[in-house]
Amino acid sequence: MKKIFTVLCLLLVCSAVSIAQTKIGYSNGEFNRSDGLRIGSGEKQGLAIKLSKEKLQLLKGKKIVGASAVFGTRNVKNLNFFLTKALGQQPLYEQSVSGAATNWKDFTFDTPYVVGDETELYLGYTLEASTSYRPLAFDRSVGIKGSSWAYSEGDTWVDVYDNGFGCADLYLLVEDVDPFTDLCLKTFSVSGYYKAENAYKYTGQVLNFGTQSVKSFDVTYQIGDNEPVAYSFTGINIAPNETFDFELPEYISLASGKLPIKMSVTNIDGAVDADMSDNVDNSAIFIYPSDMEKRILLEGFTGQGCSNCPAGHRVVEGVLEETAESIVEVFHHAGYQPDSFTMTEDGEYCRFYNDGTYFAPALMVNRMLNSDLGTLGPIFGVSDKNLEGTIDKAAAIQPYVSVGIENKFDNETRELKSTVKVHTYVMPDADINTLNVFVVQDSVIAMQSSGGDRYVHRYAFRGALTSAWGLSVTLEEGKDYIREFTYTLPDAIKSTYENKYSIPTDLNNMYLVAFVSSYSSDPNGCTVYNSNIAKFSDKGGSVGIEGTSTDKASVHVYVNGGRVNVQGDYSQLDVYDMAGNQVGCWNAPVESFTLDAGFYIIRAVCNGEVVSQKVAIMK
Repeated sequence: MKKIFTVLCLLLVCSAVSIAQTKIGYSNGEFNRSDGLRIGSGEKQGLAIKLSKEKLQLLKGKKIVGASAVFGTRNVKNLNFFLTKALGQQPLYEQSVSGAATNWKDFTFDTPYVVGDETELYLGYTLEASTSYRPLAFDRSVGIKGSSWAYSEGDTWVDVYDNGFGCADLYLLVEDVDPFTDLCLKTFSVSGYYKAENAYKYTGQVLNFGTQSVKSFDVTYQIGDNEPVAYSFTGINIAPNETFDFELPEYISLASGKLPIKMSVTNIDGAVDADMSDNVDNSAIFIYPSDMEKRILLEGFTGQGCSNCPAGHRVVEGVLEETAESIVEVFHHAGYQPDSFTMTEDGEYCRFYNDGTYFAPALMVNRMLNSDLGTLGPIFGVSDKNLEGTIDKAAAIQPYVSVGIENKFDNETRELKSTVKVHTYVMPDADINTLNVFVVQDSVIAMQSSGGDRYVHRYAFRGALTSAWGLSVTLEEGKDYIREFTYTLPDAIKSTYENKYSIPTDLNNMYLVAFVSSYSSDPNGCTVYNSNIAKFSDKGGSVGIEGTSTDKASVHVYVNGGRVNVQGDYSQLDVYDMAGNQVGCWNAPVESFTLDAGFYIIRAVCNGEVVSQKVAIMK
């Protein structure tokens, strides 16, 4: 009798184990621990996924027996799973568990929940984690509108489909699900940068929400008034809970403006999908005019005492020589220690480091966070790979606005009058938008650690005509915002921190940089949309002046045997080649110096008067 009872128990156990559990959710299962995220600044965090009425019909009468999840850290407490008809309301079922893991783990409910006639159902969890941890996990795929929700401050939940996180790494465990085929079209995003008369390939992504592999499907898409076009994808194998990326043929729009775009997925394995409600996506695409100019703002952090900076500068120069993008450069003498260039605003921009430590050389591109680099803020270490990758990401993001600069410089008064015009094509989502205007000086010859006393400093920040964080502006789609600025160019600009030395200004190398960005107290909320750069004057200032008569000048310049001799009382001496590049600079009298063969302009400042003379070096 005992033997028969033992066999019966084994049969019952085997029967229970054989009941299949199916993972139901929107994640493709991908997770990397470094991808952990947190929403908001509070210790309480949470994620949830939503099942629509159509999805619930496929599971009607089945038992939800648990959940499967992965976390960005094991250091959580008060982990609580729940099922509810509406987020923030009393749950239908909830259960506290322990054992959060950084790998996929199943959590079994003490009491299974049977799916009935609900019109909506959410599976979610809340937890508590120190603000130094990032406990939430997403698959980094394309998001699906309404599918993934995150807990936010004030006991509210927000749809995070368009945050670039992908879908929540969370599944329901459902017992004994009947086989069904269900291909879900991910939200079709066309928010990139597209210009009229250029060819682009649009991409999409589908998720196999069903329980059976998908071998083929059709995609139909239509842009504007063009005829719908269908494409078939065959010879594939999309397993359950897998995503599939597809690419459509090139499309060229001759028209600019906002155009409707529709995409649908049909003929899944030659049949009708089990749930057609998520097989169509309607959106809109904005095509910028063919003459639209987008420029990417590259800001560097450097210092005269930084021995590693010259090598970093060479990396930047090498990348910029190869890129096809238009780049506006600005270098802040901050992140190491203040020097002869450092201005008050430079120090404020160290806030972008977002980790409490400063270093140089370092870079940021359009002040945007590149999640691929694993940094907490927009600033990253100098390497060709880091810079190339971040420029590529920035180039794909639409600029929203154009930025125009018109400069008029009075050589007599040294007054600059600048008109900055911002035209808004597409309204950004930010609550606050700002216009920033910088004064920048290029090709300054001065000391640099590991670079010598005649190092050429590029595009150094010399001050802001707005506040450090810009001027708040109201953008209106389809309209211009125009602002005028006046600035008197001094003979020299002193560092805010180091008054012993000043950097002489040179009209030929003075630039105005303007850019429009979002603004937030969060360092990751100040992304630049578009930027521009313009010389103070294209007339070359005093550099192009004809040779000054020596009988009226207090400086005499002559060439003897290939050597330039300078006689007289002057406070500053600059040398330029015929392309306008500064090749020499002295802040104290020098008797003579050598130059390579060629034509040059010698410019001296004598008691506030500028004396210029052309010389020819023959060797």
